[in-house]
Amino acid sequence: MAVSITYDAGDEKATKDARKAALRLNWRLWTIFQAELTVERTEVPEEIRINMLTLCKFVDKHTIGALVNPTPETLTVLIDINRNIAAGLMEIPVEEDAESDAQAQGQNIAPSDEPPEPPTERINIDTEA
Repeated sequence: MAVSITYDAGDEKATKDARKAALRLNWRLWTIFQAELTVERTEVPEEIRINMLTLCKFVDKHTIGALVNPTPETLTVLIDINRNIAAGLMEIPVEEDAESDAQAQGQNIAPSDEPPEPPTERINIDTEA
């Protein structure tokens, strides 16, 4: 989606259409989030689920407005949200997950004093399928 801000097809209509396509793709992704968060058996903690659903509602409303006028400024808001969510997901320590799983199974694992290794590859959330 970030590419659509700088994309210039040389034709205003083509540029606008490219931005709209990026918005629709992003909207589909957020619709998937909404669907997963509204099922009865979700493993997401209630507070996070409510916060994410509130964010999904904002993304829906902002996307509708952005589809009417797809300027770089309107897309930047959504791009920033996507990047912040992705950055937050990248920071979830794997060790904490292993520790909580082990504790749930009655095993005792000592936490490591060393910080987790940072991810070596970047996730590109702006690609189309």
